[in-house]
Amino acid sequence: MFYADLGMNYNPELAYAHPVVVLEEVGALVLIVPVTTSSDMVTAAYHPVDNPNGNKLLWRVYSTDGFSKTGAVILSNMRTISKGRLLDEHFAEI
Repeated sequence: MFYADLGMNYNPELAYAHPVVVLEEVGALVLIVPVTTSSDMVTAAYHPVDNPNGNKLLWRVYSTDGFSKTGAVILSNMRTISKGRLLDEHFAEI
């Protein structure tokens, strides 16, 4: 997990410094997926046991998945960014 500077974006993209999971490194680029703890998104997020009818573009994650808080991985905002946008490793808050 890292904080990444996602810059200014158009709604509904996430913007500015935001926690992300790095999925893959390709040269000077990384494939990332943002994570949120927004209660609306967590409630709507898919989980195979807790919310099988949830939004499958949002996946609910728990501490048993390696996160410190319940959150939602926002698959619809997955993208490739420059490694230079990675600000800091971020393990404690999400």
